[in-house]
Amino acid sequence: MFLVAKIIDLRSKLQIALTPVLGTYQPHGAALIPACYVVNNIDKDPPRDWKIVGLECLIHRSPKHAPKSLFGGVADLYQWEVELVQHDRSKNLEVAIALMFCNFQRIKVLSQYSQTEEMFEQIKFGLAGQEYFAVMR
Repeated sequence: MFLVAKIIDLRSKLQIALTPVLGTYQPHGAALIPACYVVNNIDKDPPRDWKIVGLECLIHRSPKHAPKSLFGGVADLYQWEVELVQHDRSKNLEVAIALMFCNFQRIKVLSQYSQTEEMFEQIKFGLAGQEYFAVMR
């Protein structure tokens, strides 16, 4: 339950932060919804019959363990992985990246790919989960 509440909170914060540039999903036969999706451990994308327009935000459901050495021990950190994918080939991720760095602390770029004929422009961020911080000795 604790993890579910945190992922819902993170999704809401991302959706609000990216509102100026966030694209939309159109589920088969339904109304448009913001293109911000929590990816489970099996699927990598939203359902295939959803139409995606513009910027898509994918949040991986399970945070990754990312321990970090400190002066007095080890910080037992976890990070959420968030991917931004620009499905509109006439736009780039510049504004979305700026919004991410303006709205989140302790953020780092994990990978970034330029647009090609076969692939959309995309970037993956690691967002530190403050609620998992504990110093071990």
